[in-house]
Amino acid sequence: MLENQLKKAPKHKGHPIFGNTMEFAKGTLSYIEKMINAFPEGIVKSKIAFRDFYILLKPEYIQQVLVTNNKHYEKSFAYEGLMDFLGKGLLTNEGEFWLNQRRQIQPAFHKEKIANLANMMIELVESKIEEWERKSQKELHIQPEMIKLTKDIISIALFGKENYNKKSSDKITEALAIFRKYANDKMKNPFKPPLFIPTAENSKFKKAKKSLQLLIFQNIENCRKRKDFISNTILGMFFQTEEELGKNMTTSQLYDEIVTIYIAGQETTSNALTFIFYLIATHPNVEKKLMDELENNELSDQMDFKTMLNLTYTRYVIMEALRLYPPAWAVSRKCITEDHIDGYKIPKGSTIFLSVYAMQRHKEYWDKPNEFIPERFAKEYNKKAYLPFGLGPRICIGNEFAMLEIQIIVALILKNFKISLPNKKLELITPMTLSPKNQLIFQLEKRNSILTKKSN
Repeated sequence: MLENQLKKAPKHKGHPIFGNTMEFAKGTLSYIEKMINAFPEGIVKSKIAFRDFYILLKPEYIQQVLVTNNKHYEKSFAYEGLMDFLGKGLLTNEGEFWLNQRRQIQPAFHKEKIANLANMMIELVESKIEEWERKSQKELHIQPEMIKLTKDIISIALFGKENYNKKSSDKITEALAIFRKYANDKMKNPFKPPLFIPTAENSKFKKAKKSLQLLIFQNIENCRKRKDFISNTILGMFFQTEEELGKNMTTSQLYDEIVTIYIAGQETTSNALTFIFYLIATHPNVEKKLMDELENNELSDQMDFKTMLNLTYTRYVIMEALRLYPPAWAVSRKCITEDHIDGYKIPKGSTIFLSVYAMQRHKEYWDKPNEFIPERFAKEYNKKAYLPFGLGPRICIGNEFAMLEIQIIVALILKNFKISLPNKKLELITPMTLSPKNQLIFQLEKRNSILTKKSN
């Protein structure tokens, strides 16, 4: 298309100096919703943090950035804060190095390999449920409990049960919490002092990073010495791929990928579970259908990966929760080569902002978009407007792992407990991931259902 035939994206007027920064920062989700209503073209140019942002609001435009013309784009400045602790992991890396790492790591996350981890996940969830029962627990602070549980699952999936140490695992959780706070603060405040300036917070970050490196390096070395014992772990599968390709990852590369797996897998999954249980507790009709499915599949018997495949409605519930409340709620890219989207010019150097949250609630692509209707996934739906794990070559590598883990946790907790939520108020915040602003505290009631009776 000739230069003079290109259209300029419609512009959202703002402050002469700060542009749309204040409005965007005040409420990002409401700002994007406003853009959808105000700009039916599906594209709008905003000035945010002194940068030109092109906000894309149509699935075919998002498809072009993430899939068709993905080589014209790379991760934006928003990911810079993550590099301080994720290094050159899959989430932050670019180019040939990223492609080589992806090829080396991908086999460990194939569906058939993930299936081997199902029994370990089931065992850990059952152990957590037994702990609640021993304590006669009546209340469940869902988010911190899910953070602990997903951390244990990731630790054993990575290193194996033989290398699992609760004390070390807790230290990893502490370090990751410091990393997340650092990243969130940096996203909120681009003028945050860089790490070489010795502030109290920077010192705390460096100390946490040093401690985490020591723990993970030690685990990597232990696993390298005992490859035969860890063949079914994620790290064991990394080693296996190394041998097949004749190409070893350095300990530093392995460290970066392991921290990426912890960060990407722990916070997003624990937030997803929090939203799922919130939706189940506030929709008794959905809970009833879930319980019917568990009963029909005789979940009182020994669970395994095959059992999970039969829980179709449970999967629809998870998919619908991820549609309404996607933890990875937004994606941003930097245009590195001028592009044209539906005749609109996207200049080199501009920032592209894609709201997963808004796209998955867009009334043009979803019937009753703000309602919780798991059954919608039993029919055809617009797959380009559904991207809780991203799209294209950079789609989340751990999506099968996450879906299996969530399905097991939801099925086992519902099998054993009826959950209710006295305070149904839900407010959202959008730091690194979409999260509940308020602490959700569920009431637990031991279930004495037909499922329990069948197992006696």
